[in-house]
Amino acid sequence: VSSVIYQLTSQEMIARLLQSSLHAPLLHVLTTDSKQAQIAQSVNWLNQHYSQPVLSESLAKEVGLNPSTFRQLFKKLTGCSPIQFQKAVRLHQARELLLNTRRDVSTIASDVGYESASQFSREYKRYFGITPKKQQLQQSN
Repeated sequence: VSSVIYQLTSQEMIARLLQSSLHAPLLHVLTTDSKQAQIAQSVNWLNQHYSQPVLSESLAKEVGLNPSTFRQLFKKLTGCSPIQFQKAVRLHQARELLLNTRRDVSTIASDVGYESASQFSREYKRYFGITPKKQQLQQSN
């Protein structure tokens, strides 16, 4: 009985809201693609926690999607995989640190989440076309 009452009450509330002046914003919220919001939530998480190791399976679970759907939507909306996105965020953050601090390359590599300074240097050069040390030297001149 209580589930029937709940359902009827919910329907009544929705009907009243749709008839009120709030109907346009409510329809927008109801029709907004929640999967896009879930991907946006994961992008936000990656931007804030770029230095932490992450598996796309755990990130998918965190936003309530199965891993396959998550990876497909993520790539569709961002143009890259979650791991590639995280790598790009790390490299951009590293570049900011190289240009604006006097920290050495291995410290910056560690700060942005790389376990290996040589791996960081290879990826940095591949991404930006210059080694981190040369980037730092150019900045100091």
